[in-house]
Amino acid sequence: MARLLAGRVLLRAAEGMPDGEAAAGLRAAAGALRESAKAWKAAGGAWTHVVDTADPREHPALAPPGYELARRGQVVRMPSPDPHPAAVIARTAATRTGQLLFGPQWTPEQGPGTARPAADIVRDADGPGRLAASLYRLPSAGWQMAVAAPWVIKRAGTTLVSDVVKHRPPGTDKGQRFYPVHLREVEALTRAYSAVMAAEQACAGRLLDAARQSGTTVPRAMLDASAHQAIAVEQRSAPVRQVQPAQRPVPRAAVPHELVLGRRPGMSR
Repeated sequence: MARLLAGRVLLRAAEGMPDGEAAAGLRAAAGALRESAKAWKAAGGAWTHVVDTADPREHPALAPPGYELARRGQVVRMPSPDPHPAAVIARTAATRTGQLLFGPQWTPEQGPGTARPAADIVRDADGPGRLAASLYRLPSAGWQMAVAAPWVIKRAGTTLVSDVVKHRPPGTDKGQRFYPVHLREVEALTRAYSAVMAAEQACAGRLLDAARQSGTTVPRAMLDASAHQAIAVEQRSAPVRQVQPAQRPVPRAAVPHELVLGRRPGMSR
């Protein structure tokens, strides 16, 4: 949602600008944000049949019912586990982007509203270049999550289970719903996040181009490239936990050499 909203913000801002390199840069970045949103949706869909049984949010600690409640047969509300920090960050990003587009009262639970005037959006963002530089943080954070995802999946190991019948191990009781995750499902997950990483890299490049075309530099881009490289190094040094016996390790994500050096075709330094 955050990326779709960010794309609409850029398109709205471009409407109030004269046709030229700067407006074209915003439109190109908006298209890249839409592609990134599609990649994230596909990655989420890859988890439809896979569950991490080690997730503590799936097994919240429950207080024992009191004697009086049990005797009277009263029902108490089950505790709600706290959301994952990544979910909080994602919702905050969507909320702030949507408020820039629709107004300060907007929340993700509401439907799309009427977009604010382009001049107001650009003014609040301190110019089109600063707008692109601010939205660059979305693919930058998403890139770090996507490049770390295969490592996280690899570390989960045998705690991942699936309910896909065609991957049920031979001899397993047919009444059993979940089975150890199959290597093909793990590879589907890692491929999905590799696609996310590529989409986020392209999106980051477009936003950096748009900022540069409006005369704005983004110094943090070099630091982000270093952070991504550090994650890749950590992946290589992490111990491997096999998902099933005699299976090869999960493929690792890679950071392109040009981005390790802090540059890529079409990206400003």
